[in-house]
Amino acid sequence: MLAVIADGGMDRYDDLHVDRIDSDWTSKQFWFDGGLEAHQTAVCLRASHRLDVVVVLAFSLSESAAYPFSTRQEVEAAFDWSPPSLYLFRPGEEPWKRLGHARIEQFDPRLFSSGTNAISAFYAEFRQRDTGELCRSVYVAA
Repeated sequence: MLAVIADGGMDRYDDLHVDRIDSDWTSKQFWFDGGLEAHQTAVCLRASHRLDVVVVLAFSLSESAAYPFSTRQEVEAAFDWSPPSLYLFRPGEEPWKRLGHARIEQFDPRLFSSGTNAISAFYAEFRQRDTGELCRSVYVAA
């Protein structure tokens, strides 16, 4: 986290896939829990280092993702081929606050909450700048 802040990684949207944090999280069946554990750890590190950043866990969803979600299983069924990633953003520069998203909806974060951190959850649809491909993501932020 400190290196991403120091070397401009926040401006490049550098990310850290959960399967690179722990090889036990390589399989898709572990992405949900692994992502949340990594997010919670990053939030604790942010507090201990007194960093003024928003920690975001991004789940990339398949083209056929059926939103809205009401269960964890529905979220997991919507995952695409890419493991979830952690990002750092300056307050006010979070992805759901930027222009360019075709659709942003905040939804009940209890699907992702362990009860220890105040979090927010957002569903987003947007087009890739270079390909025009429609992408779907879920962002969990603290």
